[in-house]
Amino acid sequence: MKNWLDTLRVPVSVIGYILIFCAGRYFDGQVAGRWMLGSAIALILGAVAIQAQKTRQGSNEEERRSAKYPLMWQLSSLVGIGLYFAYRKLLGQATIPDTMMGKLLLGSWLSLLTISIIAGIGIEWSYFQSGNGRFAESRRVARAAHSWTLVGLLFCIVASLNFVSVKKDYSWDWSYLKTAKPSESTKKILESLDQELKIGIFYGNTNEVLAQIKTYFSGVNLAGSKVKLEYFDAEINPQAAEEFRSSRNGQIVFRYGDSNERIDLGSTLSTARKTLKNLDAEVQKTILVATQKKKVLYFTAGHGEFSWEGSDEDGLKQIKLLENFLRSQNYSLRNFGMSEGSLKKVPDDADAVVIVGGHTPMLSEEAAVLKAYVEGGGSLLVFLDLDAPQDKVISSAVRDTAVDPLVKMLGEVGVRFKAVPLANATNYMTASKTEADTWFLYTNGFTSHESIASLARNDQRAALLTFRSGYLEVTSEFNGWQNFETVRSLPDTFADENKNFKFDEGKEKPNLYVQGVATSRKDPGANGKKGKIVTLSDASAASDLLIRNQGNVVYIAEALRWLSGSPIASASSGVPTSEEDIRIRHTRNEDLIWFYVTVAAVPLLILGIGYMATRRAKRKR
Repeated sequence: MKNWLDTLRVPVSVIGYILIFCAGRYFDGQVAGRWMLGSAIALILGAVAIQAQKTRQGSNEEERRSAKYPLMWQLSSLVGIGLYFAYRKLLGQATIPDTMMGKLLLGSWLSLLTISIIAGIGIEWSYFQSGNGRFAESRRVARAAHSWTLVGLLFCIVASLNFVSVKKDYSWDWSYLKTAKPSESTKKILESLDQELKIGIFYGNTNEVLAQIKTYFSGVNLAGSKVKLEYFDAEINPQAAEEFRSSRNGQIVFRYGDSNERIDLGSTLSTARKTLKNLDAEVQKTILVATQKKKVLYFTAGHGEFSWEGSDEDGLKQIKLLENFLRSQNYSLRNFGMSEGSLKKVPDDADAVVIVGGHTPMLSEEAAVLKAYVEGGGSLLVFLDLDAPQDKVISSAVRDTAVDPLVKMLGEVGVRFKAVPLANATNYMTASKTEADTWFLYTNGFTSHESIASLARNDQRAALLTFRSGYLEVTSEFNGWQNFETVRSLPDTFADENKNFKFDEGKEKPNLYVQGVATSRKDPGANGKKGKIVTLSDASAASDLLIRNQGNVVYIAEALRWLSGSPIASASSGVPTSEEDIRIRHTRNEDLIWFYVTVAAVPLLILGIGYMATRRAKRKR
């Protein structure tokens, strides 16, 4: 039967919890706090003992069963208090947990105490409303325990979501075609302008296209102090149209000094839709064309180099995406083979020469032309290739570095290429789900050199991907050249000498292997410029497959910025936002798999689920 002890038990428990709170909050580490903790534990244990006695001495089974539910919430809260003390001991003098165990203990004691106390409120209320003896209602108390426990769980979930939403503040742009905000790279270009950039937007006030782009260009206007944005209706403001050389509405005109560039969007949403999908890229490209002279890059050809021409099924030997990106950054790309004079001289308008892979050696005369070019103040970007491109599987046949004039020329400036694939048994990218993935590496080992400054500042968020990469041995000063390591592998990377994709203890050792180097000549050439070379030990980093990674794009953009010495190019490192769909490529076998899955497998799965469901229903009937 219920007696005065039942009435006293709940207030005693509440006083115990209040004393624990006060001891930890206001008297932590003091003598008074320790006395308060001791008293609180004694009170809570006393309340638990009272209820435990009740479960054994009830007048009948129903009353004893009812008494178990108040005991359950008291015991679970006692466990929560124990987890709290374990958490405080692990935390020590720190203010927040910095280990996984500390975070688990924090979440455990908070959740258990919260659920126990909330469930206890409902259980105690139902328990005291229940009758005594033969009038006891254990089912009523059980239903209250179940319902209020769910309330406690719901409260914990809501509190956790609220905590995560505060600590991890994300925003999503749900606007049409994502044209509402300029990208970070566009903002950096605008911030680096040294003259006023006038932007004239020619649309009527009620035009549907204007409504889509107005928010975007408001962000452009705020991005740079030298940006002046104005809206005009060409029919109402013919003087403004004449000033910006715009003949009609539907155009966006950029004026920078004597340069005048425009984007023709069109006056209707149907005609503007395609450009709106790539509005940020179009704006960035137009600003670069208007504000700086077009840079000219010469890509060597005739030795099996990666190319943007032709097709490549796996995307590892093609650079179409690189071509599109460089053209969007106001670079002019040209081939440089024997028919273009690679045996004579690098053209005078070249801002840099780019070499991406190649499995057949250069002629010694071509290497001599490149050597004379960089010694005279030219710039060279080199991506070295480990394997022959015609091999569809990983080949054991690597180039003979001793007879390659390009590798020999790099050795003469203090950069020696080792055609041994780097591998990592633990930190690698999963692509084929085979042992070969150990050659598919990533690294954020960037130095503070100017040619890789953006990646070095964001090394916690960006990484460079390589596949079948060799490594470089570097001499800091050699023959009048200075070499700076820019990219290093992760420390547990090893050189896979026997190419078995595995780490062989005793034969191979993990190390920080150099993958990227920036080289500059100490003395300027005849044109007053110092020759520069950027070398990366893997050509696939520039391929269509890997350049989708942001870190690879930024690496190339920063390298070309340093080589060409363009101040605006440094700000434009990065990729503009785009809503254009990326083409999904499948091999013939993949297409067959998708065909059979969609035509046969999915319908059969649905029929099977329906058959099992109907059989179970018939058995129940």
